[in-house]
Amino acid sequence: MHLLRVLVGLTWMLAIIASAADAPRYPAAVQKLVDEHGIEIVSRFEAPGGLTGYAARIDGREVILYGVPGGNYVIVGNMFDAKGENLTKAQIDHYLTGPLLKDAWGRLEKATWVPEGSSKPKTIIYEFTDPNCPYCYLFWLANTPYRAHGLQVRHILVGVITPNSTNKAAAILESADPSAAMTANERDYDSSRGENNAGGIPPAKHPRPETLKKIGANNDLMRSLGVEGTPGIFYKSADGKVHRIGGMPTLSELPKMYGLPPEPVTDPRLKRFE
Repeated sequence: MHLLRVLVGLTWMLAIIASAADAPRYPAAVQKLVDEHGIEIVSRFEAPGGLTGYAARIDGREVILYGVPGGNYVIVGNMFDAKGENLTKAQIDHYLTGPLLKDAWGRLEKATWVPEGSSKPKTIIYEFTDPNCPYCYLFWLANTPYRAHGLQVRHILVGVITPNSTNKAAAILESADPSAAMTANERDYDSSRGENNAGGIPPAKHPRPETLKKIGANNDLMRSLGVEGTPGIFYKSADGKVHRIGGMPTLSELPKMYGLPPEPVTDPRLKRFE
């Protein structure tokens, strides 16, 4: 019995040692960022100039680190070649954004979302939407003619902007008709009430735990897909490739994103996005 306890204890010790040995360790300067700033290293690669590239994320933001030979220095920023091309952007697309978006559409489909627009859509987009978000409201205004001509927007409601954003999102999800509540929230949006009360519907006073869980899962999904703020927009181009846009697009981008004919957008509040 004593021997058995010794063998079991030894097995656990070996497992712990093996686990520690398997844990990734990086050169000193990179490891410092990992340990103290929560940077997640996704992959490493050979970068130009004898540097080692590290594709990484911090708080959902995608960055490339460049480790200097010797390991005592690391550079964070954009690398350009002699032709003036931004190599860092291409590296982010290749090592971070591309793999992330590969399965994004399926994850978005499985999220909790509220449809708005065409019931027989020619085009579907997903949008991470905060009920108090001013740019979500402007995007909603810009989409008005497109929703009438084949666009369906699937709002993945999150609570990230203001203290009562979560309860407003809950009010929409718990409504008898969430799509109508979503429309009412945007239609009656009023920034003069202050950002915390800008969304057009009152917040839920006592949201159900399961509703809060769904909103929390949407918040987590938003971060995991590299969306830093709202609106966070996902759409498919004609070749089936998934694209991600953070913030309000220009009006001229919309028909290209949707594969729909251009629609006149004359609201003066949108003039700066022409």
